[in-house]
Amino acid sequence: MLVVTSVKRYIRRVQFTGRSSYSVTLPKSWILLHGLRERDQVVIEEAGSALIIKPLKVAEATSRERAIVLERAESPESTARRVIAAYVMGFGKITVRGAIDASTRNAIREVVLRKLPGVEIISESDSEVTLQVLLDPTSIPLASAAERLAKAASYMLRDACTLLSRVDSTLAREIVSEDDGVDRAYFYIIRLINYMAMGLCEIQPGLSLVDLLAYRSVSKLIERIGDHAANIARYAIELSGAGAEFAEASKMCIVAHSLFERGVSAFSSRNPLVVDEVAEEVEALKAQERSLLEKSSSTLTTRDFVALKMILESIRRVAEYSKDIAEIALDLAISSLAAK
Repeated sequence: MLVVTSVKRYIRRVQFTGRSSYSVTLPKSWILLHGLRERDQVVIEEAGSALIIKPLKVAEATSRERAIVLERAESPESTARRVIAAYVMGFGKITVRGAIDASTRNAIREVVLRKLPGVEIISESDSEVTLQVLLDPTSIPLASAAERLAKAASYMLRDACTLLSRVDSTLAREIVSEDDGVDRAYFYIIRLINYMAMGLCEIQPGLSLVDLLAYRSVSKLIERIGDHAANIARYAIELSGAGAEFAEASKMCIVAHSLFERGVSAFSSRNPLVVDEVAEEVEALKAQERSLLEKSSSTLTTRDFVALKMILESIRRVAEYSKDIAEIALDLAISSLAAK
C-alpha cells in the first residue's frame, strides 16, 4: 500500500538584517516538534534551488553508541572490520560483546592502535571490550586532514621510487609500516565526512554536499595509492638486486609520483586544466610498462620478473588513480568552463 504523507507549506517574508544578512522565521510548530530552544543550532543545506533545514544533533553525536555482538564463526579480522565501520559511521562508544578469545582481543587492540585515531580501550573482560572515541571529529578541518593524507601517501610513494634504484630491506619495511599512518588519516576523514553528511555537526564553511562526496572519493583514491606504494616496497624485498630494469621502473615510479602530486594540486585548487596532460602521460606510462615487460621477460629470473610485473602494475595504478583525482577536479570546476 502506498502511503502519501502531507507536506506542510509555509510562506515567510525575507527580512534584511544588519549590513549584509537576510533572515526568515521558522514555524513554531517545527521548533517545538524538534525540541529546539533559543541559541540552538540548525544545519542549512543547499540542494539546487531549495534549502534543507535540519536540527544540529550535537547531543546525539556525543552519546551515539554501537554494540557489536560476536557470532561463533566470526573471525578476528571480521570483528576488526566491524569496529572500523562503527568508527567511520560516527559512533562515540563501541562495545564488542561475545566470546572474546585472545586472537579477537589482539585484533581489536591492533586496529585501535594502528588504524583509528583518538580511540582508547576503556574496559575489557572475557566477554566484552568497550572502546571510547576521545577525538573531536571537527578538531581538524576537512581540507587540512585531506592535505595530511596526501602528504603521507606522497612520502610513501617517493620512498618506494627510491627503493627501486637501491634495494634496501630496512627502508622497505619502513614504507610498509607507514601505510598505517595513511589508514589513520583516511578513517578520520571518512568519519568527519559522515558526521557532516548526517547532520551530527555543521558542514564546514565553504563546503557543500557535492564537496563532501568529492573529498570521500579522492580520499579513497589516495588511500589506495598508499596501498600500492606499500606493495612496491613488499615486492622490492623479493628482488635479487637492483638491475637496469628496476632503475627504469624507478624512473617510471617518479613519473607516477609527479602525476599524483599534480592531481592532488589540481583538486586542491579546483584546476580543471590538468587532467588532459595527466591523461596523456598515463597512456605513455602504460606503453612504457608494456615495453619494459617485453624486454625483461628473457633477461630476468622468473622470481625477479614476477616482482617487476607486480611493481609496474602498482606504478600504473598510481598513475591511473592520479588521473581520477584530476578528473574530480574537473568535475568540480566544470561550471567555470561552461559557455556563458
